Amino acid sequence: MDDNPFPYLVGFELEGFFRGGISGPELSTFNKSVGNLGCVTTELGCRQLEVVTNPFRVENDKSVIHHLEQLVACIPDEWELEFCAKDPGYVSGVPKDWVRSPRYTAMLEALAREKPDHWQVVLEISKWCAIHINVGISPWSPEGILLMNVLNNVGPYIGASTREDCPDSSRHMAIWSEWADVNRLPYHENDVCCSKDAYAKEFADTSSLIKEGDGGEGSYEVDLVTPRSLDNIIDLGTNWKLCRPKLSSTGQWYLEIRVLPSMPLKTLKFYVEEIFKGIQAIVIWDKDNISEYDFSIQDVSAAIQKASEVSEVFPKIYLSKQQWEYHFQL
Repeated sequence: MDDNPFPYLVGFELEGFFRGGISGPELSTFNKSVGNLGCVTTELGCRQLEVVTNPFRVENDKSVIHHLEQLVACIPDEWELEFCAKDPGYVSGVPKDWVRSPRYTAMLEALAREKPDHWQVVLEISKWCAIHINVGISPWSPEGILLMNVLNNVGPYIGASTREDCPDSSRHMAIWSEWADVNRLPYHENDVCCSKDAYAKEFADTSSLIKEGDGGEGSYEVDLVTPRSLDNIIDLGTNWKLCRPKLSSTGQWYLEIRVLPSMPLKTLKFYVEEIFKGIQAIVIWDKDNISEYDFSIQDVSAAIQKASEVSEVFPKIYLSKQQWEYHFQL
């Protein structure tokens, strides 16, 4: 990466667990900005913390996760912070819940209506932490559409590739199933999506989950009637694909990649670099081989093959449904 820095804006959302530090009412409200680096917040769940960087460009003389490293360095040692996939302090059989916020409360109510027999499974997510990688590529550009097709197919393989370095991450991806309408969650796609219009049409085939409540900003209520829209940031946030389109508060589209479990920064650096290598190879291949938005599964497979030539975490082939489900459950 040093000789060829990643050319796009990037950002990270790294989740972790902590045992010491703040407690009581302050636990659910702690949200600290750190200069122009980003912020640290505890609104995720009980004893969970999220480190969120502002968008930045990778510099060729610094670590690809340099801003993330700087943010983490600002967290006091007494917090006893640990970046790992599964809560090291979890006791089997003891209920563990999120910090209750208006958004989460409305979302749980909506899921209970949508999946009355399975919605409780979503509570298991509070035992897990992950890293979300944001990349400043428009999901509606030809390369953005191609990358979503690629990463939603190979995501389980990339996630499973972390098992040797992060044995506690086993089944970190499998938890994202059953508790909501299948169209909100990761699953094996039988075809490719080639345009924003096609994505929007399929997106609208499923209803919203929640919407802003009558109390205005910060309040939420159940909405299982209105078709989802790509113009709705709330709908985008309850679309839990492995690679999904996101829209910033300033109106900028970007890709969010959700394939890695949380892990120590030294280990994370390797996986981020390998994913970025694969993305660069795919973008270059796309510009040389794809005519606008006209591509097929064979093209997606060729792009995956190209990424595998430069990255250690990409498979060499397009994953079949059986292969996808196998790695998803690992």
